[in-house]
Amino acid sequence: MGGDVVKIHLRIDRVVLDGVGSPSDSRAIHEALQAELARLVATAPSSAWSESRGQRRVSAPEVRPGSPAALGRDIAGSVYRAVGHGH
Repeated sequence: MGGDVVKIHLRIDRVVLDGVGSPSDSRAIHEALQAELARLVATAPSSAWSESRGQRRVSAPEVRPGSPAALGRDIAGSVYRAVGHGH
């Protein structure tokens, strides 16, 4: 039943969002990004990760207008693809 335990350290120094309306929108985006990224990382198999000490710049694709929560989830998916599966 046991599996490999993988310790993952991910630091996001800055997320730049042009045109975000209000501080509450920014908070909602941050919370959704954090929750979705945690979910994606937690459900990924340990084989998805390899040791890397390098820095990567992640550019999120243009996202469709929508709720701040949806934007946060879209950004999390972009970060996940850049550092985990599909990098």
